[in-house]
Amino acid sequence: NGSFTYGNRFAKDKVGVVVSASSKDHVFGSDNAEFEWNFDDAANPYIFNYEVRQYNVRRLRQNLSANLDFRLAPGHTIFVQSMYSNRKDWENRFRMRFKDVERQEDGTYVGELRMQTKGGSNDVDNARLEDQTMYNLALRGEHLFG
Repeated sequence: NGSFTYGNRFAKDKVGVVVSASSKDHVFGSDNAEFEWNFDDAANPYIFNYEVRQYNVRRLRQNLSANLDFRLAPGHTIFVQSMYSNRKDWENRFRMRFKDVERQEDGTYVGELRMQTKGGSNDVDNARLEDQTMYNLALRGEHLFG
């Protein structure tokens, strides 16, 4: 993780340059549990559906910008501005679900257990990959006449 910025003027202050780069690699996630309640014949509450979810995310952000200005003559400047940004999210989702839990006459509970994993292929670290890239390039000028 880090960032870098450099700026300077050259050629007797006729050319200005600013370059900036940054990168952040961040690992985070979340966990939650969701319950759905029901009542047995004696009006006792019990958990009918129960889900435990876990999300693991790795986010890599990389950015680069470069800006130039050229002073052609007093009152006449050309600007070139560029930007590149990339964000990659690798995500794994895990879910454990106890479903259709029913109380039995002997006081035990019977239900269905389902496990789910949402991942990706080997070439993306077995995670779901969301890759977003953005580019921008602008050319403009400022001219004062008279």
